[in-house]
Amino acid sequence: MTPELNKLDEKLIALEKALFEIKSNLDLYKILRINAPEIRAIGRGKYFFAHMRKLCLDSYILGICKVFEIEKDRELNSLPSILKTVKHYKPQNERPLLDFINEHRDLLGERKEITENNLLADVGKIYDMFCRKYFVDGRIKKVRDKVVAHSEYMEDVMRPKDIQSYDLLEKFLFFAIDIYSAIHRAYGVVPHPLKNDTSVVRSMCAVLEKCGIDNIKSKFDDE
Repeated sequence: MTPELNKLDEKLIALEKALFEIKSNLDLYKILRINAPEIRAIGRGKYFFAHMRKLCLDSYILGICKVFEIEKDRELNSLPSILKTVKHYKPQNERPLLDFINEHRDLLGERKEITENNLLADVGKIYDMFCRKYFVDGRIKKVRDKVVAHSEYMEDVMRPKDIQSYDLLEKFLFFAIDIYSAIHRAYGVVPHPLKNDTSVVRSMCAVLEKCGIDNIKSKFDDE
C-alpha cells in the first residue's frame, strides 16, 4: 500500500470509529426514549437513565456534525475530507460505488445517467445533494453550536427547542455509513457492518432487565 493510500485507510478507520460511537449513542437514545414510561414506573435509576438519554443525544449531535464537517484550517477525518482525498486515487473495485449511486440515485435529480468514467464525481454529487436537502437548514448544527458545544445566551423565543425527528437523525447516520462503506469497499477493505451492530444496545437491554423491566421495546409504535 502506498503512503497516500495508507493515509486514506487511516482516515476511513477513524471515520468508522466515529460512526460506531454515533450509532451506539443513537441506539441507546432510542431504547431509553421508547422505554421511558417503564423506567419511570419502576422508579429505580430513573434519573440516571434520563441523564444518560440526554448525554447520548448530545453526543450524537456533536458526532454527526463532525462527520459532515467541511475542512477549513486543518485536515479532518470527515466525509467531505475523505471525498476530497479519494479523487486522487483510482478505485480497486468500482462495484460498491455503483451500488451506492444506484441506491441513492434519486438525489441526482433530473440527471439519472451514471458517469461511468468518473463514479466518484457522482458519489460527490449525491453527497452534496443530500446535504442540501436534509442537512443544510442548519437546525442540528445550530443546536450543536449554541446549546451543546457552547452555552450561548439567547432570548427564549430564539432558542432552538428541538432537533429534527428521530427518522431524520437516523437518515443522517445511515447515509454516512452507506457512503463510508462504499468507499471502503472500493479501495479493497471490507468495512465493519455498522448498521447491524447491536452490541451496545443489547448490553443496555440487559441492564434494563436487571432493573426489573420486562418486554423491553426496541421500536417506535409506528415502525
